[in-house]
Amino acid sequence: MKKIKYIIILLFILLSFKVFAQQQMIEAPAIYYFTPRVFSMGGAYTAWGQGPDAFFYNPAAYGIQGNRHLFLLDPSLRANFTMLNLFNQIMQSQNDFSVLMKDPEFVKTLIGLRLSIGFSGLPFAGLMIGGIGVAVFDSFHVTANIKKGLLVPDAYLNVNADIGAIVGMAFNVGPFIVGANVKLLFKLWGEEKSSILNLLNYSPSQGTLPIALYKGSGLGFDVGAIMKLGNLQLGLTVMDIFTRLSYWKINSTQDLSIGPSSKPVEGKAYIKPQLNFGVAYKVGTLLPLIAYNVVLTADIQNINQFIEDLSRKNYYTLGSKLFMGTEIQSFGIFKFRFGLMQGYPTFGITINLLILQISLAYYSRELSPIPGLNQEENLLINLSFIW
Repeated sequence: MKKIKYIIILLFILLSFKVFAQQQMIEAPAIYYFTPRVFSMGGAYTAWGQGPDAFFYNPAAYGIQGNRHLFLLDPSLRANFTMLNLFNQIMQSQNDFSVLMKDPEFVKTLIGLRLSIGFSGLPFAGLMIGGIGVAVFDSFHVTANIKKGLLVPDAYLNVNADIGAIVGMAFNVGPFIVGANVKLLFKLWGEEKSSILNLLNYSPSQGTLPIALYKGSGLGFDVGAIMKLGNLQLGLTVMDIFTRLSYWKINSTQDLSIGPSSKPVEGKAYIKPQLNFGVAYKVGTLLPLIAYNVVLTADIQNINQFIEDLSRKNYYTLGSKLFMGTEIQSFGIFKFRFGLMQGYPTFGITINLLILQISLAYYSRELSPIPGLNQEENLLINLSFIW
């Protein structure tokens, strides 16, 4: 009887993908909460889910024995290497953009570059204990792709911001730990093509925005399961299984406030569900004191999108769905992490200073469906208060 119930639940999950495809709604981007703890492990976290990052990967992890945490702040700053080089050139010009744009070498370096910067985890606070998880969070990032225009370069802007609250619960069902999240989301997203001169001359005092944006609010849901087989853990999640938002179009700075707009709702948006599967294996101690609590992880993420790609005879997207990594604890205060994210190497370190954790990470992400086509290299720094 229990097996029949599990099959019915699985069929409902799979059918939900078809329901979303039939509804006349616009698509909103998923939450992009960037954390050095996960990204330095190659982004493979579905079956591991240790610590507060489980809120964004697998709600079943709340039920893992010993996974108890209190977190009060988790601010992260992210910038790709192109953005860091641009900041350096701007500082050298003493913020004189008119001089920079007259420099043909500077303009030449801009063409084709992707600039990306963001922050997350301020605020980020909550509690995970006894199979229950509660958290509030934020995440914001802007990406600009500079391309050649008729007279001056054009910039393709992309904005994605989230402020939300998550409440989840996990419990044991036979050999499985199953869990679910409910998410209250306030989102801001949009993309636009504009002349780079318009962006450089933009002033917030004008009252208008340099990019057309959507503002949305609503509820989202995640479900997940973890099966423990000794030192081996298998994880399965469906993220945003039924996430709907009411949205408004905005084009002025006055409409950027959090929460519903005073204008009538203009439509409904959804976040596309994502089916993920992961494996984690606790290796244990390799060298006492030097390398212990070693874990290996691997994920296949967005499986439903890969199946859709195969149906369209796009056979080259599997690499962009693969994530793997390892974590090694050393000398009591260090955690070293390495991995492969969509085929690109990642690495990072966390220094645990009792009440403060300092984390650094280098990672790349693939911005196209085909691995190796459009790499974005990023540096991520984080200060967190997690116990």
